[in-house]
Amino acid sequence: MSTSKPLDPSRGYAAQFGIVLRELRIARGWTQAELGVEIRLSDSAISKFETGERVPPEDIVDLLDKVLGANGRLIEEWDSISESADARWARRLFAVEASAATIHYFAMDIPPHLQTESYARALLVRGMAFYGGDLEEKVQIRMRRVSALHRDPPPQFSALIYESALGQVAGTAGVMRDQLLCLAKMSEEPHVHLQVIPNNSSGLMAFGNMMITKPRAGKRSTLYTATFNRARFSTNPEELAWHEALYRHVQLGALTEEQSRELIVNSVEEKYPCAPAAPN
Repeated sequence: MSTSKPLDPSRGYAAQFGIVLRELRIARGWTQAELGVEIRLSDSAISKFETGERVPPEDIVDLLDKVLGANGRLIEEWDSISESADARWARRLFAVEASAATIHYFAMDIPPHLQTESYARALLVRGMAFYGGDLEEKVQIRMRRVSALHRDPPPQFSALIYESALGQVAGTAGVMRDQLLCLAKMSEEPHVHLQVIPNNSSGLMAFGNMMITKPRAGKRSTLYTATFNRARFSTNPEELAWHEALYRHVQLGALTEEQSRELIVNSVEEKYPCAPAAPN
């Protein structure tokens, strides 16, 4: 009989799933070995799931949820930490963006819809030690969101970002130059409305990540918010109205679209004035 290793929440994202799994297993009165027999895996595999060393694939999660009588709790927990395009939150996110006539986005960073692939990869790789998962899967999810602005016809996309986001370095100088130039170029598109909130703004400061999508027809508007470890959707009218009001108030402190584009271009010229040298 193996001895359960102590749980270590500092392992990061995957530790959340492991904590719930161990709680359910103990409530059932099973050892790791006994649970392993039920799903035909070794006790060492169960131990790695519980300590956050590994996150099981979706089919194993379904089986664990069934044999432990979790009534979907493990599936929900897995879905909240999975960055697979097949995760339920990802499928819903793609669906609401695909059907959107307008998208309003606000966050502290550069919107995923306006990120270059190189910038997205450099940004995401910094969180791998804590969040885990498959880097290329994460990048492809990000690029799929970029593609939402390039369909025909595209949605009207409005975004508010803080000036500090322009200085959030990810990757090389060349990566940053390309990213900021991409922002400036996309802001010229008639369906993209990008406004920067300058560092010296006296307007309302808000912290968080939110997106409001309004459909072309037949469906309700959707609010999407993301915290450190949860993605949440809501179609509640009162909640939508509150976040729409918040967006408008934050927008009062932003530069115009033309001023924002000028700020971005100036940032490129000041920080990354030259194209990266070609490799030898």
